[in-house]
Amino acid sequence: MNWVLILLLAGLLFAMELLLPGGVLGIIAAVLVVVAAIMAIAAEGVWAGLLVLAGGLAAGIAMFTLELKVLSHSQVARWFRHSSVSKGSARPATSAPAELIGQRGVVASDLAPTGSVSIEGRLYTARSQGDFLHRGTEVEVVAQNVFNLVVRPVRQRVN
Repeated sequence: MNWVLILLLAGLLFAMELLLPGGVLGIIAAVLVVVAAIMAIAAEGVWAGLLVLAGGLAAGIAMFTLELKVLSHSQVARWFRHSSVSKGSARPATSAPAELIGQRGVVASDLAPTGSVSIEGRLYTARSQGDFLHRGTEVEVVAQNVFNLVVRPVRQRVN
């Protein structure tokens, strides 16, 4: 009859797993179900042990499903979530204004093909149009995408 107490303890741990999610209590409960099944086989026979194992497996799957489906959207789950983790922005850290197109600047770190450029004393992430550009090269902004500026080297005019 001790296997019944172990099985009840496993059920209690499964229920506690719902309130304190994390998996540890669920794993301990699953181990206790297996121990109770082995004890039931020894005391009552194979069919009793298999019935305990099947019932414990069904209870574990039901509790896990309940935890994933219901409790992940409940007030209990909101207590455990940190609000700054769930909120975010896809905006780049240094957004470049659209009026930078046509502006000239200087390569601050080698563009191979990405790096940084300095325009009016401010650093921006930039990508060259395919050329490797060394630090100090004068460039012109030809386009802007979500993450960086697209630049090309300024060609010196020959008079």
